Amino acid sequence: MREGGALGPDCPVETTAGTREFAAGDRVTFLRNERSLGVKNGSLGQVETISDRALRVRLDDGRRVDVELKTYGDLDHGYATTIHKSQGVTVDRGHVLASAHMDRHATYVALSRHRQDVVLHYDRETFATSQRLAQTLGRERAKDTTLDYAEPFASRRGLAVESAGSGRGGVFGSFTPGSKPQEPPPPETSLPALTRDFARAHAEIARMHGSDLPVLPHQQLALERASHALDRERPRLGKAMSGSAKAEPGLVDKARDADPRPLLQAAEAARQGGGKLGPESGARPNAGCGRLAASRPCRSGAPGDPSRALGRHDGLLQRDRRPGAVGRGSPNA
Repeated sequence: MREGGALGPDCPVETTAGTREFAAGDRVTFLRNERSLGVKNGSLGQVETISDRALRVRLDDGRRVDVELKTYGDLDHGYATTIHKSQGVTVDRGHVLASAHMDRHATYVALSRHRQDVVLHYDRETFATSQRLAQTLGRERAKDTTLDYAEPFASRRGLAVESAGSGRGGVFGSFTPGSKPQEPPPPETSLPALTRDFARAHAEIARMHGSDLPVLPHQQLALERASHALDRERPRLGKAMSGSAKAEPGLVDKARDADPRPLLQAAEAARQGGGKLGPESGARPNAGCGRLAASRPCRSGAPGDPSRALGRHDGLLQRDRRPGAVGRGSPNA
């Protein structure tokens, strides 16, 4: 190139890789990303002018950059580069030197950088035959993972590890694509456990009352939640247990520390007894009739006599049923 006049005189330049001799017309490659220059690791260009302090480079995309050597020295000759650095680069003509480390992915990158033509070079020492060359450049090679080195890692440290290839499907033998994860079992909710929670919350509030202290909000909330949890299991059980706890405080202490069943049985008996109608519930028979009789006193008998009041109303109904009777409540009114 120098004999053809394509290169100027050499100028030694100190780079991070050592001393390099560049000349005007040389191809150079940038080895580090630099936002202020707009270059990346692997950018290529041609030197236009050079001095001992700076050089001007016309990049392959047409831009020109001035490189101050004291601030940016990551440069090298750009006539050849690695396949990794050539990704994203486009040239008119390309030359590829095959090596034993290449596979089909690297070969595709290397042989697709050109616009016009590309030439593949190889040596007979590495590839004795063209068939061997084709096998190497066309092989599929998966990337290694840490699981590929579990056994060597364990053996160096005296650990026992199951082989990744042992069993059906290796380490993922039990994995079934599309299977739904098992849902955790619901938390156990039983009446004895809920009774114990109620007793603990009730005892805390009783302790505050006994010490002449105000009940804290979180203590009141805990008691309400325990009562509501009992009501969800059996209607009105929370209210019944509150009454039983006030009537027999000893059951609360026993339920909190040992056995919650006596408090639960007392609350259940109160709940069932509170739902019955009869003399034991405190309800008065014919109480509604008494209120009706009191609203209009009877002409004979004691005032408020329910039987007399009901008899008078029955007489009114019988009179209204006579043929031709017209009065309040009649369809002909």
